[in-house]
Amino acid sequence: MTDIINGTKELLNKQYESGKAFCSGKPFSTYQKVYFSTNENIKDYINRSNLEGKNTALSVMASGDHSFNLVEKGILNIDTFDSNALTEFYVLGIKRAMIMRYSYKEYLITLNKLLDINTSLIELTSILSDLLPFMDKKYRGYWRAIIDYNYNIQKNKSSNINLFNLLFINIVNEDKLVERNSYLKDEETYNRFKSFLVRSNISFKNVNAIDIPKEFQGKYDIMLLSNIFEYLQHYFSKFYPMDKFIISYIEELMSLMNADGQIFLLYIFDYATRNYTREKIFYGLNLEVLRTYEIFKINSCRKTNMQDGVLVLKK
Repeated sequence: MTDIINGTKELLNKQYESGKAFCSGKPFSTYQKVYFSTNENIKDYINRSNLEGKNTALSVMASGDHSFNLVEKGILNIDTFDSNALTEFYVLGIKRAMIMRYSYKEYLITLNKLLDINTSLIELTSILSDLLPFMDKKYRGYWRAIIDYNYNIQKNKSSNINLFNLLFINIVNEDKLVERNSYLKDEETYNRFKSFLVRSNISFKNVNAIDIPKEFQGKYDIMLLSNIFEYLQHYFSKFYPMDKFIISYIEELMSLMNADGQIFLLYIFDYATRNYTREKIFYGLNLEVLRTYEIFKINSCRKTNMQDGVLVLKK
């Protein structure tokens, strides 16, 4: 815990010293800014999938939206991973506590306050402090330390930098949050999701995606890997032949799946327009070697004239 708190303080200190929020350091390192929300249209591709009878999942943690959308569908046993250790403390700390604490309308109103750069340091500190009783002890200790640290550093400054801007990236407005996430669809859905979240079991491991086969031994019905494969390609390119290495890795992932399991292997941004569909998904890899795969076309949440895609493998 001490290392994680100190890692967060170092992340904050760099921004305090410059007087503005910014990203620095090595991407995908242990202590980095966390995605505040998904940049994928998770709602659409989850809703297009047959999740009936599915009970277990393995997912990237990221902003927590992948896991929360699964929970909304009744999948309550979820193992998660991320190379960024701070994702656990955001998702299972602040994000989960807000849902436990607030009604649907209160959640959206409070979220807007937390994101507003004009919200005072005192009010922001008060809102976050009120969430502490709704967290497990582990996350309560971390957030108590960070909330106090931020307040003590910034209390005597004429202007302060919103803590959410210091800790998070991909901060989007309420409309985008609702558009991309099924658990925020409406009050009824939110309340059902909250009842599921209370009963859910979401674990976390601070590991890189390339190490999934050796770090997880469970059997899963669903696996969500976001767009991680775009970055793994740089890792795969060190090996020859690359095709063989990628296929070997995918086969290891498939060995973790139950019968009829589905791997959402890659979220593909800007996959298609009305007149064009991307052909190259993996550099140098013929998708036909994957045998049983499908690419869903879904509406993009970023560009009105584009469709995104999701590459799905079925066991």
